[in-house]
Amino acid sequence: MAARTTPSPEYCPQSRSSRRGALAGPRAAWRPSLAGRDSAWRRAVAAALAAVWLAGCASPAAVRPIPELGTQYALEKDEKRLWDQSREEERKLTEKLKLVDDPLLADYVENLGQSMVDPATRQSGQIHFRFRVVEDPTLNAFAFPTGSIYVHSGLIARTDNEAQLALVLGHEVTHVEERHALKHQRSAQRRMIGFGIAAAAASIIVAGEAGKKAEKGDYSTAAIINQTANIILGVGLQLAFIAAIQGYGRELEREADEGGMAKMVSRGYDPRQAPELFALLLKEHPDPGKMERFFFSSHPANVERRKTAEEVVSTRYAQQAQAGTGKVSSPDFEQRRWRVLRDDARLNLEAGRVELAEEEIAQVLSAVPRDPVALTLRGSLHQRRASESAGDAERKETEEKAAISDYSQAVKADPTYAPPHRELGILYMKRGERAQARIQFEKYLDLAPQAPDTRMVRDYLAELGAGGGK
Repeated sequence: MAARTTPSPEYCPQSRSSRRGALAGPRAAWRPSLAGRDSAWRRAVAAALAAVWLAGCASPAAVRPIPELGTQYALEKDEKRLWDQSREEERKLTEKLKLVDDPLLADYVENLGQSMVDPATRQSGQIHFRFRVVEDPTLNAFAFPTGSIYVHSGLIARTDNEAQLALVLGHEVTHVEERHALKHQRSAQRRMIGFGIAAAAASIIVAGEAGKKAEKGDYSTAAIINQTANIILGVGLQLAFIAAIQGYGRELEREADEGGMAKMVSRGYDPRQAPELFALLLKEHPDPGKMERFFFSSHPANVERRKTAEEVVSTRYAQQAQAGTGKVSSPDFEQRRWRVLRDDARLNLEAGRVELAEEEIAQVLSAVPRDPVALTLRGSLHQRRASESAGDAERKETEEKAAISDYSQAVKADPTYAPPHRELGILYMKRGERAQARIQFEKYLDLAPQAPDTRMVRDYLAELGAGGGK
């Protein structure tokens, strides 16, 4: 069981600033009308949200962990209500979430997650864990108190190895086994603070922040927050909001950190990978004011968590670290991860995070050099840069040639893969190479006659004088 710590009085007020801008609001709220027009109302709502965050600093009511209770564990009255609400929220969430369509990945994450569960928790007969992968490029994972755990594909894509992913899953399992949702709820109730305030406040505050970004033309940032968090706030899922966006406060998040580390080490993983995970997140997101909410973002901040992890490794797990025999990764992780990485590159490219997408595509092609999907994505990346280089003819030409090369390689790697033919057709048409464009469009229609954009492609062929194709 993870050791408990007492937060210092100044910690939670500091964590407020690290949360600002890290929430996500519904798409309809991107218009900054409510948040921008009435600053006094914004301040009042912000104060209400701050009060909810501060509630997480209160010492939670005595709630015994499930592994400690074992077969004696039974739902208390308020916990049963919490579970009922949790099940209803999850039902609404899964109606809108897009899960990654990869049965082998689903099985892999399920098996790894189940390995983090304490045997005494299973003996209780109450909790039935299940793990799902959400198609979302943001770095996050969250758990419902009933044992349903959701991991964003972006987090899997950007972990370096299985040990780091095990730590993430162990952290979320600890939230459930330690009954953090119940502890947090009781702390909030003692302070007479309702969960509903948090969801309303987050929507309004983030509406203003996202609206400002969009007004300045920063649509990529606005797009990236419009993911799972957008669904949670848009539908008004209060428990999911706390688990996925707000967090449970410093003490409980630290407890989940320590519990996650204990689980990964007890399962034979190298404890040195814990601080490496924090270092990875810090490298990617050094700015605490970024709109994207990512795993371990605060309560406490990544810098402190990395330092704490290093201290724990050098003391509590010094023997394991010095032995250097702990597991780091596995063939299963490597085999399952590259497809997630490729899909994450697509999502990041669509969101305008070009540099991150480029890095991920390079990793995929390093593992699978002739992957047609990754080659097509890299071609799209070059084509995007060519479009952004209208004032620089030489750079535009260089990027377009690079795109043509990538699309052509994708066609050679898999002649039956249709998308690069369409992209080549569009690019050749832009360059005035009509004969080449016609060949590529016709090939695309042959390979994908039922594609949703066939009408558009036929229109292009009509413009080229081909009579609209088949």
